[in-house]
Amino acid sequence: MTNADTARIRAEIAATRAEVGQTVTALSARLDVKARARVKRAEIVANIRQAGAEAQANAVTFWHERPEVVVGTGAAGGALLVFLLVRKVRG
Repeated sequence: MTNADTARIRAEIAATRAEVGQTVTALSARLDVKARARVKRAEIVANIRQAGAEAQANAVTFWHERPEVVVGTGAAGGALLVFLLVRKVRG
């Protein structure tokens, strides 16, 4: 066995160790259910916050573009509430 062969074998061993290390790390990450759940929760929370911000922006835009519709809807809802309360009181 020459020095070149020894160096080549050592390099192959080092590469194999690195691959095994990466495989073990990947398997550990996949088996860590709590960590995966935390990551998924963070993604869901971020999506909900983004959707809420978009809904708020859309509502503000709609209010500025069509305030009469918003006021009319609120008035209709209030009238319905009064109607239902009167109806319940009268029996």
